[in-house]
Amino acid sequence: MDINDMFDGIMKSINQFAEGRSRTSCASRHSNVPVHQIAEQRLQEST
Repeated sequence: MDINDMFDGIMKSINQFAEGRSRTSCASRHSNVPVHQIAEQRLQEST
C-alpha cells in the first residue's frame, strides 16, 4: 500500500462518517459539500 492508497482510504472513511452525520443533523454549515472538497480547500489555504 502506498501513501496515496492510504489517504484514499482515509477520505472514504471520512466521507462515509460525514454522510451518516448529515443524515442525522443539518447543523453543519457544510452539510451539502463533500468532505473531500472541504479538505482540499483547507489544504490549498494552508500552503
